[in-house]
Amino acid sequence: MRAFPPTFTITTLSLVQIAVLSTRGASGFVVPAAASKAFLFTQAAQSANAAISRKRTAGAPRMLFTRMFGGTPAPDPATNLATKPALTKIKTEDEWKQILSPTAFKVLRRKATEPRKVNMAKGGWDDHTAKGTYVCTGCKTPLYTSAMKFDCGCGWPGFWTNIKDAVYEQRDSDGFRCEILCSECDGHLGHVFRNEGFGNPPPDERHCVNSVSVGFIPEGKDVIQPCTYEGPVYE
Repeated sequence: MRAFPPTFTITTLSLVQIAVLSTRGASGFVVPAAASKAFLFTQAAQSANAAISRKRTAGAPRMLFTRMFGGTPAPDPATNLATKPALTKIKTEDEWKQILSPTAFKVLRRKATEPRKVNMAKGGWDDHTAKGTYVCTGCKTPLYTSAMKFDCGCGWPGFWTNIKDAVYEQRDSDGFRCEILCSECDGHLGHVFRNEGFGNPPPDERHCVNSVSVGFIPEGKDVIQPCTYEGPVYE
């Protein structure tokens, strides 16, 4: 019977070494029973772990999918979203190019998305807490009040509802998310999500809005402060 070298014990065998010895045993060499059992045990353990891993991996995309796109069921009866947009301030693309900055045009008219955390230091509203009203950058229609804004932690300004009928939604081109737009000029604002458990008053929506899409009128004033962010966007 072929014996192990004195220092070549089961506890020091690597998986590769055991596999080689097992192969040699199948080729005519006799492998000690302990080594054979150790290899078989390792194979069984690896198979079991692989099965568990596959099960977890298979569930991960579904969980991620639900987290990303699962917050857009039917609107709450308390929603302030318009069922039909008024669209009284529509302009041509050439007219919008004359009115909007290059970044605002990409976001409002081409449905681009600004980067996360366009905060006040960058000219945006993500961490903005002053009292007042947020208006559409394109047509100046009032869309949200500061009382509707909350710290949702997503990296974009979040609002739990909108001024009645000032915003409407439509299913996004990806078929899952719901886009929100200005009811007057059809400008892209962002997306709306529901059933996320933030605990805000009904309808407890999360309007995830691009800073570029809105300006701000401080309480007691009538001058619009624009978002001044000009930079890369996701197109």
